[in-house]
Amino acid sequence: QYEMDEETRRMLRRFDEPAVLGRLFDAPCEIIRKAARTQHLTVSQAVQASVALATLMLIEAPVRIGNLASVRLDGHLVSLVDRLGRRYRLSFAAEEVKNRESLHHPLSVDLSELIELYIAQIRPRLMRGTHPYLFPGEAEGHKQSSLLSNQIAALVSRHTGVSGMSAHRFRSLVGYLYLKRHPGDYETVRRLLGHRNLTTTITYYVPLQQDEANRAFESTIAEIRTDIKKARKGQR
Repeated sequence: QYEMDEETRRMLRRFDEPAVLGRLFDAPCEIIRKAARTQHLTVSQAVQASVALATLMLIEAPVRIGNLASVRLDGHLVSLVDRLGRRYRLSFAAEEVKNRESLHHPLSVDLSELIELYIAQIRPRLMRGTHPYLFPGEAEGHKQSSLLSNQIAALVSRHTGVSGMSAHRFRSLVGYLYLKRHPGDYETVRRLLGHRNLTTTITYYVPLQQDEANRAFESTIAEIRTDIKKARKGQR
């Protein structure tokens, strides 16, 4: 069974705190913008900015770390213009994805602007040779998946206090955040995460939906009690 482990559940609950969730969204943006303003950018600062960008991309496009690490400027990032403005879409062909399901994630205008800022002012500091990868590695090529995942976890821990947030757990977090606002809409989460089977998605997230179900039931009972009181007053 494809079930969520208890450690992941506890970790996701930490993001129920608005301040913690806010730092997850805000800190990476600040890191990138500060790096872009720095005149004599060090490699260490550029690395942190690249990790910050990877973190933001996982929030909007919860792909597997192998795909994220290997994003190419000449294929995976596609420029588009729609009613929201000029932005990027992150796309992977079916043969590039673990379960052979193609993925297409439109990115926000804000994130797209940060990507352009990073490409123009930060990425050149990390380049070794000439290649099209968004996240350069130490050698000529892209950064190793395991290294990028560990760096993301370290950045999240440092700025939010939540430890252990590997890249893979962002997939769990994104589904969790969506279902909190749209209880029961497992089909959207299935499509977002690229699950082939809806049962996989439901099995994974149902335990976390228990609290939402309890709150909905408590609210219903409270409404019933209020109606009873009103009815009694009307009979007097």
